[in-house]
Amino acid sequence: SNPCADQDAIMACPIDPTMTAVAETHGIFAGAPPPLECHPNAMAGGKRFTGAWDPSLSCAGDGCVAYDGQRAGNVDPASVPTANSFGRNDVQGCCWWGRGPFPRGSAGTCMMGKLNYYLGKRAFDEGRMSSARYKE
Repeated sequence: SNPCADQDAIMACPIDPTMTAVAETHGIFAGAPPPLECHPNAMAGGKRFTGAWDPSLSCAGDGCVAYDGQRAGNVDPASVPTANSFGRNDVQGCCWWGRGPFPRGSAGTCMMGKLNYYLGKRAFDEGRMSSARYKE
């Protein structure tokens, strides 16, 4: 998450601890990490963090199943949870990442919530027709 300042909190996307998502794209080079994902902690099999991806590790031991065409790379078994800039070391409720045309810093419940508030479905649903660009 990236909480909004008090004056912007009304625009934030709600955090849903049951949300799951898997990105549509990922790197295509040998050893590329799998697509970004988020899931409830219960789905992580007791592992509350994603671990550090090492492109030089073999994936043969677990069948190279992180994505179609994977030839190398794996989560470093010696990696330890490291908190992100918001103090989190898991992926529960962290489905609000920014990628592609969005600049760095556009991820999180606040920034994605602001986009939705001004341009997205929420703007449409709340009658801000002059700014609503995306009805769904």
